[in-house]
Amino acid sequence: MLMRNLLTVGAVVASMAGTAWAQGWTGHAGGWHGPFAGAQFTAAQQTQVHAIMQAAHQQTASVRAQIQGLQQQIDTLLVSSGTVTEAQLTPLVQQQETLRQQLDASRISTEIAIRNLLTGAQLASAASTHAQLAALHQQEHAVLQAAAPATP
Repeated sequence: MLMRNLLTVGAVVASMAGTAWAQGWTGHAGGWHGPFAGAQFTAAQQTQVHAIMQAAHQQTASVRAQIQGLQQQIDTLLVSSGTVTEAQLTPLVQQQETLRQQLDASRISTEIAIRNLLTGAQLASAASTHAQLAALHQQEHAVLQAAAPATP
């Protein structure tokens, strides 16, 4: 469990570099690559989305820095000489979990603010794209599972 948490936390921290946690918007013709893929934002909406995401990024900067600092402490302990115990790492991982929950809450608030910008037609388009992507993901999973070697 601890190792899974450590790996998860490490992956989350790595994915949050810069504005990555809030970067659903790619800024190119592909548009949004998050829950609103396919919504086709207007230029005015793109400006509003950028402002919302920038504000959220600034508001969570200290939380992301704290997570990074905790990860550095964990890494330092793991590569240090001597014995390392779960008792040493668990409080650090728990602190990261608490901070990640704060980031999750901010992300949800940000996504709701962005959702509130969309028209009914844009939401319908996003829902259609979401369903298509889910079906493609299921197909990908089935293909990969069929190609996997059988385990004895």
